[in-house]
Amino acid sequence: MPRQPIEDLSVYADKEPTPAQEHFTDWIVEKVGVAYPTQKEMNAFRNGVRLAKALVMRHQASDENKEFTAQQKASRAAAAAATPTKATKAAAAAPAPATEEAPAAAVPAKKAARGRRGRAAAGSADAPF
Repeated sequence: MPRQPIEDLSVYADKEPTPAQEHFTDWIVEKVGVAYPTQKEMNAFRNGVRLAKALVMRHQASDENKEFTAQQKASRAAAAAATPTKATKAAAAAPAPATEEAPAAAVPAKKAARGRRGRAAAGSADAPF
């Protein structure tokens, strides 16, 4: 039976931490080295972790998060559209076509393709096999 959505999330405010929430908080304290000067501050941190662990999935499914995610996606798309691509940069950097007055500079020949570890590519004349 699927869970019914809880509309009033304040019910989480006074709940006791589950063993998994306590373990996760202890793990953060140990691995990250979180330390607070008073026990009151440490308890506040532990309560914040407890609430975050309890509510993260509800937040992910919330309309507020969906709206925020859509705004972030639109911002990234706008930034990507405003940023020149490699193709437009290459086109801007390409030399102008040669005219009869100024012939194009000679393009140097490409080096022979090399395989892994600097060996000649398979099928070349100097391949050992």
